[in-house]
Amino acid sequence: METDSCCLLIAPDAPPDDFQVFNSSSKSLRIEFNPVNPDMINGILRGYRVFYWKTREGNLTRKNFTITKEPGSNSVIHKRQKRSAGQYHEGYPLFADIYNLEEYTNYTVQIQATTILDGVLAPPFTTLTGEDLPSMAPPNVTARNTSSTSILLEWDLIPEDDRNGIILGYMVYYTGRDGVEQTFVHGSTDTFVDLQGLEKYTEYSFELTVFNSIGESNRSVVVSCKTDQDSE
Repeated sequence: METDSCCLLIAPDAPPDDFQVFNSSSKSLRIEFNPVNPDMINGILRGYRVFYWKTREGNLTRKNFTITKEPGSNSVIHKRQKRSAGQYHEGYPLFADIYNLEEYTNYTVQIQATTILDGVLAPPFTTLTGEDLPSMAPPNVTARNTSSTSILLEWDLIPEDDRNGIILGYMVYYTGRDGVEQTFVHGSTDTFVDLQGLEKYTEYSFELTVFNSIGESNRSVVVSCKTDQDSE
């Protein structure tokens, strides 16, 4: 029995060309690609489907959206508002943006052309979103005096998901009896610092922030400590 060739449905034979992904902010990625060669579409192009997921969680958690072309227009319909935006335009490459991502996180992205069937997926492309301010202050800050002119501050690391970048150090804000705030830059990832040169037998208040290349977190809770009495 012969099969009527006009009834065969064939998916696009190739993925979009020159598929690339860039971070466009701490919470968004831009994808760029060239359209599939018309000879490889095998039907009427409906648009492009984009898949993305956190790399460390695997593609079983992937999400997707479809960019579709309105008939006779260069505008785009999006199935998920605020998830993605993009547009077809004259010339190449085509592009779309993925929003509402997590800061400083690896995402893997794939794309395929779609007719009434889904085409070949482009090879996965992994990109890191940009850095952002740390989203929490150093926790569990404690202070104890180590002499009549020094106080040791200790604290815990903030969780990795709240760092939003590479931690470069800590800022220590402290106030003594004169009420004038002073600042000490702790340019280390060590979670302790022994402040020297303080006034003897004086109550000090301390707040800490953590910083990366973008800037500082909010301040920690205030802790207080008094330097020791002078032994002389």
